[in-house]
Amino acid sequence: MAMLHFKKGGRVQNIIHHLKYGNNSGIGIKLGMMMAERLQTAAAFEHIDLIIPVPLHKKRERIRGYNQSKSIAEGIAAVLGVPVIHTALIRKMDTESQTNKNRFGRYENMKDVFKIMDECALRGKHVLLVDDVITTGATIESCANELNKCGIKKLSIAAAALAD
Repeated sequence: MAMLHFKKGGRVQNIIHHLKYGNNSGIGIKLGMMMAERLQTAAAFEHIDLIIPVPLHKKRERIRGYNQSKSIAEGIAAVLGVPVIHTALIRKMDTESQTNKNRFGRYENMKDVFKIMDECALRGKHVLLVDDVITTGATIESCANELNKCGIKKLSIAAAALAD
């Protein structure tokens, strides 16, 4: 599920830019709460056991001050009453920005970037993976590949926006 349509130069791009680079995690929480309202009405998102935000590398999170996907996940959690686990999946490599890469470059950039840290916390669970923007799906696919290795019951995906 993606709640918004991300178009270059549009309002959604402006909102996401403020979320990522404007030191305003409150935007993520509000977006997450709005997303949760929609998730509550969709049968595919019933019985979520836990929420995992797409992780940032420690270095990038330190520079930015927070993980925007975690902010969105916290907004969803506040409405759904489902825990956010941000330590079960980590980004083990600091990759180059995806912004100026083509589809193939994005997939290559995301190969083997994520690592499961707590298989026991995930096994047999319905996991909601949360990201800010899905462009080509390379980041989400890389996370999903790792999550599916540890025996989760079901993987659902939610993003604030889907790009052209």
